[in-house]
Amino acid sequence: MVSVAIAGLIFGFFGSMPLAGPISVLVFSRGVQGRLKTGFFTSIGASLAESIYAFAAFWGLSALLEEFPAIEPWSRGLAAVLLTYVGISLVREKGLPKAQEGRERKRHAVLVGFLVTALNPTLLATWTAATTTLLASGWIPFKPVYAWPFAGGVLLGDIAWYSLLLRLTGLYRSRVGMQALITTIRVTGALLIALGFYFAWLAVTG
Repeated sequence: MVSVAIAGLIFGFFGSMPLAGPISVLVFSRGVQGRLKTGFFTSIGASLAESIYAFAAFWGLSALLEEFPAIEPWSRGLAAVLLTYVGISLVREKGLPKAQEGRERKRHAVLVGFLVTALNPTLLATWTAATTTLLASGWIPFKPVYAWPFAGGVLLGDIAWYSLLLRLTGLYRSRVGMQALITTIRVTGALLIALGFYFAWLAVTG
């Protein structure tokens, strides 16, 4: 079981590294804004959703999308709306927001992170491919019950990477001027809008 959890942690950590993903952009933007706790709770929500996909893939539920093909375009459409909304709010940013990171804001951050990730059902296919490769390697034993430690490892790996990303972003933030920070926030907002349109295109074209 320990080896399975370690494998999940490694896959979660390195699998979260691509900075072009919507969650990486969101976490980065929160870090630039100085809202490190909000960024962290956003990553927790995203990591929870991704660990669920990892669990489902390990358990063998990849046939879900084949059984209900309408799930994919609808979820992508909702993700497109959410990403575009958040992106527009960042593009319209005129200054660095006050660090209001109370309980309600933290819950909202967890929800946003969870929804952005959960509304991307292609992650099930991604994790199915990852777990298939892992199991084919023979490095870990394959039993459905091991889906739990694997998903737990993915959760910790995801959170570890996003925590490191926030740390690096915090260092970047302390070394540049106000205008550069605002510009960075707007650029990340534009990237989120572009990702939103990309998800919308995927939803339409299937």
